[in-house]
Amino acid sequence: MLSTAEIRECLERCEYKPGWTWTLHEDPWEGLFIRFLVEIDDSYGTGTLTLGIDSWLPPQVSEESLRLWMAWRLGRIESHEMREFFKVDGRPVFDPHAVTT
Repeated sequence: MLSTAEIRECLERCEYKPGWTWTLHEDPWEGLFIRFLVEIDDSYGTGTLTLGIDSWLPPQVSEESLRLWMAWRLGRIESHEMREFFKVDGRPVFDPHAVTT
């Protein structure tokens, strides 16, 4: 298993799009999580905002597994944003915030 220090060092070498950053945090009860900070345009056209997305990090056996998890998590965040921004007649087609029954 990677130690907290090894995970932190690996994450410090990683980068993504401009406006996307992350930091590793340790909760005394639940373990490690990554806080993604994302500067993004508001899908409702009211300007920009900063999203703070906390994601619990499962144990990682290698830097490769950590990179794979990061790619998966970044893809999930991007998918959520795509569903907010993809619109027809000004309304999201697959609104991730819509209440479904």
